Amino acid sequence: MKTTYALLVGINDYPPPIPALGGCLNDLNQVEGYLLGAAGQGEETKDDVNGLPVRRYGPLKICRLEN
Repeated sequence: MKTTYALLVGINDYPPPIPALGGCLNDLNQVEGYLLGAAGQGEETKDDVNGLPVRRYGPLKICRLEN
């Protein structure tokens, strides 16, 4: 069985003068749900895989998808 990985990054907050975005985290969660649903047997989602503070760097997710 082939395994495919997807790295999803969502960043809402940027340093000035760039204004904050409002929907990146929602988009990240929706894409994750779509990918896991499309894979049929999707499993194993890891949040913040590098142990970095989510508030500063934005969420990081890795989805393992099995076909």
